[in-house]
Amino acid sequence: MPSKKKNLSSTPQPVISAPEESLPHDREKFMTLGEHLEELRSVLIRSILVFTVFFVVALYFGEEEKEEIDPSNLL
Repeated sequence: MPSKKKNLSSTPQPVISAPEESLPHDREKFMTLGEHLEELRSVLIRSILVFTVFFVVALYFGEEEKEEIDPSNLL
């Protein structure tokens, strides 16, 4: 009985491309110290910017608590 083997080389294979953000992980093996520091700097700057934006939005939409101080409770 002849074996029915499928010729895999003739069937088209889907091309799977990696997202842009996953490519630097492979590059980390070959990065120099300076490149690592540049990457750290850019990530820190981005993080600080995002934090600042959220902080400003929270201050804008946050409610201000106005509590009057009772002088008799201070003693």
